[in-house]
Amino acid sequence: MIERPRAGERSYAAMVNPQSLHTEFIRFLLVGVGNTALNFVIYSMCVFFGLSPAWSAAIAFACLIPVYLKAHASFVFNSKLDVQAGLRCSVALIVSMALNVGLVTFFWAHLLADPIPAQALGLAPAIGANYVLLRYCNYSHPRAFG
Repeated sequence: MIERPRAGERSYAAMVNPQSLHTEFIRFLLVGVGNTALNFVIYSMCVFFGLSPAWSAAIAFACLIPVYLKAHASFVFNSKLDVQAGLRCSVALIVSMALNVGLVTFFWAHLLADPIPAQALGLAPAIGANYVLLRYCNYSHPRAFG
């Protein structure tokens, strides 16, 4: 007998449905645009006040972790947010942040890019890594879907 998913949980069929994945990715991009805009505002303010680009990127990511957790769980992946999902999501975000900070440092120091373009160059790979980690390592976890 196949169990129906409880409220806030998705079935395996919904996870692999191409239409569902398309809608999910669009939602991920919408949340990403909002988070990226907030990230850029916080990053730019930190740079304006004299912090290094690497510290500015780290602070911007850290400030947005609660927003990421709630938006990705409830809006993007239609999953409940519990402690385990929060911890897995935090690990995914830390990996994305480390990639972003490393790239910002590289672009700023080695390619002599200004801090704002360095952040723009560093965000794209971090966003891609973030989706893969969240989608396939966090919210596809069996406990996230019941």
